[in-house]
Amino acid sequence: MNYCLWDDNTLLIESYYQNNAMPLHFNIDHFYMIITGVDKKFNLLTSNYSFHKSLTDYKNQKQRLSKVLNDAHCTYDIFLIKVENSKQIAILFSPESDDDASMQELSSSIYQTSVDERYYPSSAKQYVVTSLSRCHKGYEEIHLAYLEARYLNNLSFFKNTYEVITASLIEESKVSCTLVSIAENCTRLRNMLSYNTLEEIEHQIDYLFYVLIQNSYDISLFQAAYTYCHNCIDVIMQVYDIALSDTLKPEQDYLSLRQFVDHFHAIIREVYAQLISTPRYNPELLLVISYIKNNYAQDLSLRTLAQYAGTTPTRLSTAFNKAVSMSLSDYINMIRIRHACTLLSTTHIDVASICINCGFTNEKYFTKICELLPPLYRSEGFLFHSSLLNDTSLYHSVLHGVRKRLFGQFLPYLSIMI
Repeated sequence: MNYCLWDDNTLLIESYYQNNAMPLHFNIDHFYMIITGVDKKFNLLTSNYSFHKSLTDYKNQKQRLSKVLNDAHCTYDIFLIKVENSKQIAILFSPESDDDASMQELSSSIYQTSVDERYYPSSAKQYVVTSLSRCHKGYEEIHLAYLEARYLNNLSFFKNTYEVITASLIEESKVSCTLVSIAENCTRLRNMLSYNTLEEIEHQIDYLFYVLIQNSYDISLFQAAYTYCHNCIDVIMQVYDIALSDTLKPEQDYLSLRQFVDHFHAIIREVYAQLISTPRYNPELLLVISYIKNNYAQDLSLRTLAQYAGTTPTRLSTAFNKAVSMSLSDYINMIRIRHACTLLSTTHIDVASICINCGFTNEKYFTKICELLPPLYRSEGFLFHSSLLNDTSLYHSVLHGVRKRLFGQFLPYLSIMI
């Protein structure tokens, strides 16, 4: 049966039934599909409980489902389906009456049978999902009925408060939302991290995910917002040089939207706590500093950085000087020199290559800056050994030489690196 669900070739499905003499107990000209059981993510990420259930458990559950269907005067076939290493129960059935009230009562009874704790532990109960497809007919729509029920089953990620998820239920509660709206609200959230209170930031998070995304039932919008928020956290950690006790998990590892939002709230609270006594950069500077740290080897002109941040060169230069107490060009040189020192102390790469790798376009200029560094960082072709720093006179002579070589203002950073 799983072969028939997954294969969308009508002729193969029909011939498969006939050649294997597989009896169909439901009416092929008028049928529905239900998928029920613990959500596949719970099985994959928590306990994989459905794979450890015995066949006896499944047979007992099938018997109870059969009673529900018999009482409703349905013809049906019940079988196990495998979805991403997880097992759920699928039912193809034809009801005696398929008015809305009868179908709701039937599907609700199936859900109540599925959620029975004799089949699943109490911890799994909240993740039992039941979805009901529209009416279908013909062999060609067995695959379509499966895709629809599977799609509806997956929507439990947004709200797991429904007993039974149907297409009509989703259509009634769905609110249209665009990717543009998500992008605008993600940008607003990023900007609020520079200016607003924690309460205001958390309110924006709830609006983004619970008002816009949850009611859209669009997993692609969640994925877009997740990516934006993940990048935003990465930028903040990089720019402010902070480490967090926890970070966002891969998007597919969240069992529900609420689980993700709760986790994101916790991370934002930790970020806010670490930055509470730190002057916060405006959104443009956050973007620029992060861009410099990620692209220091590239040509970084003031005009390029201003375009990237969506501001003017004059405004960016003024804001940067005021916030960082350093010109933009000096800051770029500082980042490049920091990486040059790292390469000198941890690799055997020649100075000319390091010059290119760190974004210096003029090798002579770079050599003048760093001509005193190679003896300090390397000795006779070998990686630098810390014992060289025991020579105090050498240490101070190098610092004195460096001070004269254009970047004395970077000595606090260089001293830390050395």
